[in-house]
Amino acid sequence: MAEWKVLLARHLGSQDRRLLTCQSIRNMVEDRALAQVFPMVKYEIKRGRSQEYYLGLYLDVSSSRKEFHPEATGRELLMAVGVRDFGTMSLISPEEASGFLRGSASESFCMPIRFERKSSTDNDEGPEAAMTAADLSEFTSKPPESQEAEAYSRLLMWCSSTGTGNLQQFRFAAETLGIDLERSGGAWGVLRRMVLLGHLEYDPSKNFRWGVIPPVLVEPDVTVGYRILAGQRTPSLLAELEEQFEVEVAPQHGGPAAIIVYSGDQQVIRPGGHPVIQAGCISRVLVEHLPELQTWIAMLPPWVETDLKRFEGRVYNLFSDSFQAIPPVLGNPSPGLYQFSLRNPQTDILVYRDEQNSRWVGGDYYGLRFLARHHAGITKAWYDAPNDALVLPLQDRWPMPYERALVLASGCLPQLLSGPSGMKLLSYVGVTRPLAEALARKLGVTLETI
Repeated sequence: MAEWKVLLARHLGSQDRRLLTCQSIRNMVEDRALAQVFPMVKYEIKRGRSQEYYLGLYLDVSSSRKEFHPEATGRELLMAVGVRDFGTMSLISPEEASGFLRGSASESFCMPIRFERKSSTDNDEGPEAAMTAADLSEFTSKPPESQEAEAYSRLLMWCSSTGTGNLQQFRFAAETLGIDLERSGGAWGVLRRMVLLGHLEYDPSKNFRWGVIPPVLVEPDVTVGYRILAGQRTPSLLAELEEQFEVEVAPQHGGPAAIIVYSGDQQVIRPGGHPVIQAGCISRVLVEHLPELQTWIAMLPPWVETDLKRFEGRVYNLFSDSFQAIPPVLGNPSPGLYQFSLRNPQTDILVYRDEQNSRWVGGDYYGLRFLARHHAGITKAWYDAPNDALVLPLQDRWPMPYERALVLASGCLPQLLSGPSGMKLLSYVGVTRPLAEALARKLGVTLETI
């Protein structure tokens, strides 16, 4: 029985050039009498002037025998027509491929050429775009563990009393106070979440030097009668708040519990007459000042390196959400997320190839991964209206400045939702539709409704 797979690759060419490329593949397949193994090739039809598109060669992997391997032969065929993007040449299922070969036309090798163009009623975004409220109801989340929440609260208390430090000190404190860094994304992962919550700021140019923010009360994006405590947190401050107002402690995964203060419009005055800063709705302020995506990319620090041959290189694979080894990078590399490594001294450098400005830029892994996926046109985002929540696939997490606006909308980190098929989502609660739409516009992301 045939077992169908699709060898998917990213390529460049006009609509006419795409047709010629597929015809060339068809000719090679027919010359080798392999039409039963490679019955079809599809190419993506994209609107606009973009030259980049996805090319999918369908193959029967069950036809493998001693001296014939369909995947290896398929790669040879694609490379023969000029496909060189090793980072996106992946073997996936036809169902997965449908999300990338949008509006596709095909060349079929087992019968005369025919074109399979989409009707106007077909879904243009692949299976995930059709997510509904019923689908979302199948996802579940785990309640936060009290021991974990307590460890993060102790870490925030330590940061509040220490004031400032570097990443190495932060790592030592986190481990000493009971945080499992291996499970928590390392010291940087923990520090990153503290920054998202508005407790700390950091300077990546100085050994990830961090500093605690003075205590502030932040208004949520949803209109309610409470504020969220961000920044410095001490036992005395918590006691003072509990004396004056109703205070709710909301544990969460991956960070200290959210402190919700039902103070209404009242100002919070500390002993000595010093008021606690009332910062308003920081999320809306951030949205006004955050740049559009291309401007943000231009602000990222450049990585200037002329001798890439001395590095071991890996490229981010869009389909497996992981890195894979590549030959030495020569000439003008394809846009995407790369990791370059040296063995002596051991050095790992994470960079994104900015095609528009022909340069390498550095940054946070999640932000650079988003750029690679956004450039490929595969990022998803949904607005869950009944729950005032923005929902993203786990691998499509937004860059840090934009995610911070989502987190500060409620003072809570996103909930990790797990679906029956293994798909994982991030749900940012307490985000109004105007805020979600404004952020999506800044990032050039299409926001759909669940």
